[in-house]
Amino acid sequence: MHLQEASSIEIPNIGWDVFHCMMTYIYTGNVDVAPEIAPQLLQASDQYLLEGLKRLCEMRIAQIDCDSHSQLRSHQAKSNSDAGG
Repeated sequence: MHLQEASSIEIPNIGWDVFHCMMTYIYTGNVDVAPEIAPQLLQASDQYLLEGLKRLCEMRIAQIDCDSHSQLRSHQAKSNSDAGG
């Protein structure tokens, strides 16, 4: 059997930043999940059965949702105080 060397391997549906985070997690056991790629990284971690990474992504997404909700409430409170004064 003769193996050919490939200069690159295409992994469909995964961007470089998501792939890099996934490989970092595989080799180190930890990664800082950037909010902007958390949903895509969650999908990839589910696809490749990386349960620990999946949990990290879920926690990051929950944090984003919580932060967004807090910012919305803060904005609403400011708008209400501006309208009343």
